[in-house]
Amino acid sequence: MIWIDVAMKTAALASAVIATLRAGSRVAYLSEHDAIGVMDGPVIQNTNETYPLFELSEAFRHCVRLSFAPGFYQNVQSRQPVKQTVEPYNLSPQPYRARRVVNDDKKEPEATEKVENATKIIERIEYNSPKKSFWRRQRDSIVETFASVPSALSQARDYVSMAPHMASYWMDTLWNWRREKVEDLVSEVVDGDWDWNWITEGELRFNATVLGKDGEPTTSKRVAELSTFAPNTFQHMRKMFGISEASFRKSIFGTGPFVSFQSNSKGAARVGGVFFFTRDGAFMIKTIKKEEAKTFLDMLPKYHKHMRRFSRTSLLTRFCGMYGVRIYDEDSIDHGKLHTFVVMNAAFPAEASRFISQRFDLKGSTVGREVSEEELTKKGSDAVLKDLDLAREVATVKSMKREKGGSMVGYGLSVGPLAKSELLAQLREDVKLLVDCQVMDYSLLVGVVDMESFLHIDESARKAIQSAQNAGRKFSTSKKAEERVLWALGAPIRLLAAPPAFIAKQTWSFAQRAIGTIVTEPLPYYGAGECGVSGGLLSTFHGTRNGKRALYYMSLIDFLQPWTTRKVIERQIKGLMGYDTSAISCVTPEEYAQRFLDFLDGHLS
Repeated sequence: MIWIDVAMKTAALASAVIATLRAGSRVAYLSEHDAIGVMDGPVIQNTNETYPLFELSEAFRHCVRLSFAPGFYQNVQSRQPVKQTVEPYNLSPQPYRARRVVNDDKKEPEATEKVENATKIIERIEYNSPKKSFWRRQRDSIVETFASVPSALSQARDYVSMAPHMASYWMDTLWNWRREKVEDLVSEVVDGDWDWNWITEGELRFNATVLGKDGEPTTSKRVAELSTFAPNTFQHMRKMFGISEASFRKSIFGTGPFVSFQSNSKGAARVGGVFFFTRDGAFMIKTIKKEEAKTFLDMLPKYHKHMRRFSRTSLLTRFCGMYGVRIYDEDSIDHGKLHTFVVMNAAFPAEASRFISQRFDLKGSTVGREVSEEELTKKGSDAVLKDLDLAREVATVKSMKREKGGSMVGYGLSVGPLAKSELLAQLREDVKLLVDCQVMDYSLLVGVVDMESFLHIDESARKAIQSAQNAGRKFSTSKKAEERVLWALGAPIRLLAAPPAFIAKQTWSFAQRAIGTIVTEPLPYYGAGECGVSGGLLSTFHGTRNGKRALYYMSLIDFLQPWTTRKVIERQIKGLMGYDTSAISCVTPEEYAQRFLDFLDGHLS
């Protein structure tokens, strides 16, 4: 058994070396940078230029604090805008009830007397017991040992005979435990008093000091009306997503100023949307329109139920909170504009701008869905590619492979057949929810990391390998009869070589990933590729991109746009302008969902 000991020591030594190298990559990064896991970008500070955004972001912090500690704010109340038999959210803290400990002087002597009597009895027994010699005690122990052998064998036989019953017992116990857990979850969804339609409101009064045009500071009294929507429901969903309350509060309050984000969406810019991230990059906070806020509150019960079922695999954005802010001067008649914030998980890691090489925003529509040359030149790898960009690339690759007789695999976003099947199956479930909620205009956000960008692999060698792999396929489809006969005769040899070849391929793939955790390039350090909040098991995939190893990040985003009369009119107007009404973004939720899934099915491999 020496080889087992050697193998275990070797594995322990290798694990220690790998862990040391991984930690070393983080230390090396920290030696060159001030912090680790911090998002790049302009921070929101208290300056004249960014004060409105700073004031809004700080008011948002107070909204989150209102959901945890309502006692800090004025005029706190809960109200229910929609009629529903739900118990109100209790804002008043429960009084602490201290137990009063009463010492019974009468019972204490009785207990002491009983202990003393028991001690005397034990001492009397030990004193009266005959003393045995050493050899006699050894002889008695040996006799007792041999006498207990038959009973020990009998017990062993009983244990062996009971093993199947014990296994069945524990399996039934585990199954009943799991069933009870599932029943508890379902009962909570069906019978639980969720606060879907409840709003907790409070006020915050503060002094705002800014520099005037003449450079002199001016102070005004301001009022912030704060609202937090469905606090219990969102707290429960954060728990489902694996987010502890401590980590959520730390991201919002304890990681420093927020990081401003300039959206690539022209529509968001038109409506004056506000986007920013927490400093650790775990959460994205954005404002939504009044129409979208109403849609989200309407779909919240269904979304909550769906995420209870698919919280581990769903690609839908993980919503972790919804808040409202209205800021105005104390002596003003106008109470200002209501800003509705939603907190969601960030689809990419905090330092993604350092290593993500491509970004895609895929809707399935083809009208106007392409990146401009100006944006591509200006932003480079930060430019967001669209449906037409991917469709043209896939069409080109397929035509080239068709001409050369190559296999139609590895095109577009290549994650492998098994991962593609899992991904599409989950997307169908997610899209089914969106159709049920009658929303559209959502998209799949994809980030691609080229895991071989630092290896500088010779392209001629790569092409030689690919041509060797395609040679067999060309040989099998040859029009010459003698070549097809030779191919058929070589089938037994190929069958015998298939298992070793498969094992070698999987071993090499595993070795590449293992080395990638030590030699972290293109990631700046070990762990940089992990998101602050997990988007689910299907949010990251290892695959290939243009024949090179790649890492994919995926998330289904922007699904709060309802199908309204305005969208129907928009579709008709675009049809009169000559656009193909089946290819534009503005279609019915049913058409949108089917086209979205068909596009992904055709461009994933």
